[in-house]
Amino acid sequence: MTEDEAVLQSVGPRLRHFRKALGLTLADLAERTGLTPSTISRLERGHVRPTLEQLLPLARAYAVPLDELVAAPAIGDPRVHLRPFTKHGLTFVPLGVKTGACRRTR
Repeated sequence: MTEDEAVLQSVGPRLRHFRKALGLTLADLAERTGLTPSTISRLERGHVRPTLEQLLPLARAYAVPLDELVAAPAIGDPRVHLRPFTKHGLTFVPLGVKTGACRRTR
């Protein structure tokens, strides 16, 4: 099984987990998202693959970013840490990779 297939296979259980964690029924979630309870059930059971049009309202209903909803694998340069971190009581948000000292040109 490829990494993409594993991610896709885990989407349904993740969707159910988010719904259960909020204590929502299929009908409650359907009302919040505009999807039918049947569609949500099929997504959670993995009988159909979700589309972007289905995932966006689900992410909004769960108040999570889309990549967290589907547990998308991290991509990009592993040296770039875009998440904020705290050091000496201050919070820093990196903007890119530190490449060394800047040199002034004349």
